[in-house]
Amino acid sequence: MNAFSTLARMYRFNYVFLETAVKEFTDADWIARPERGGNPAHWILGHLVHCRRSILELLGEEADSASLAGAYGRGSVPEAAFSPSTSALREEIKSSGKRIAALLAEWTEEAAGADLGREMPDGSSTVGGAVNFLYTHETLHLGQLQYLGRTLGKAGIA
Repeated sequence: MNAFSTLARMYRFNYVFLETAVKEFTDADWIARPERGGNPAHWILGHLVHCRRSILELLGEEADSASLAGAYGRGSVPEAAFSPSTSALREEIKSSGKRIAALLAEWTEEAAGADLGREMPDGSSTVGGAVNFLYTHETLHLGQLQYLGRTLGKAGIA
């Protein structure tokens, strides 16, 4: 067990959080556009996969986050983002959580302290700071999915 074991468990748990929040979603719910121009649930899910691929790359694994940046990156247009399928995106969240957890279980303080080369929105500038920030970012988006579900009449997380 290392200093990153808790973070590894939290990334794995987020899949459970996701599946509980969206268990009642229909195909139409995934692409429903919230009032006032909010992002549909499918775009949020794709954005989470894009970010998880970025995390895997930060941890030293090839994950091709760039291939999703156009459709699911920050500032992308949600209407263009309905591929890959919702089920494929959900499966990737599950598998990436396992891969992230395994990589974090072997991660070192030295690797976490490496310079990121840029500053994250929370002010961190190390690889470890970015991985921590992206966990918080992911959890925020999972909350958005929960909220979208509630606005669609779903029970979500009780």
